[in-house]
This record gives sequence, structure tokens and C-alpha cells, in this order.
Amino acid sequence: MKMRAKTIIVLTATLILTTIVILPRITKAGRFKWFGEEKTPVNLALASNPSQDRKPDITSGTSIQNDTSPNLRDMAPAPYVGKGEEREAAENPKIPHSHIDSPDMAVQDRTARF
Repeated sequence: MKMRAKTIIVLTATLILTTIVILPRITKAGRFKWFGEEKTPVNLALASNPSQDRKPDITSGTSIQNDTSPNLRDMAPAPYVGKGEEREAAENPKIPHSHIDSPDMAVQDRTARF
């Protein structure tokens, strides 16, 4: 009976300590989601324009580097002249090889080859 009482006390203490340690972290992490201020139209308007005394940094002007070539749809197609004279391709070079057929020494079991 004493062992059971000790086990219950230890489990209860562990549960209480775990709750004390973890619960503040959970509420602190979720505080901004749960208790944050609501997004009202007034708050959104203030957030979009924080400083009304400052002039906006807008730069305007005209572009000076423009493409002046004629449109491709307006150009006449060039006549097809072909690829020129056809000829035989070069013969593939011979690659030296010194392979001799032999059994694979890495295979540990003869039935594993198949």
C-alpha cells in the first residue's frame, strides 16, 4: 500500500510541475493570437498610413530606351534556302577496350546472380 501511495504522489507532483512549466509557454506563444487587438477598419487605415506628414517617395518620368524595331508580325518572312550541300557524316572513332569476360567476384551467392 505504501508503494502505491508513493507512486500516486510522484505522478501527481510530476503532472503539476509539468503544467507549471509548460502552461506559461503555451499562453505566451498564443497570446498574440488569442488576445490581440481586432482588425477594425480604423486600425487598418492607421496601419496603412502611419505617418501623414511625410510625402510619399514617388518618382515619375519618361522612358528613353525603347525598342524601335518593326513588329515581327509586320515583317515579311525570309525565303528558305535550305541547309546547303548534304554530305556523309564523319565515321565514329574506334574506342579501345580491354575487357575480358570473367565471373563477378563481388557476388557472394551463386543464386543471387539471377
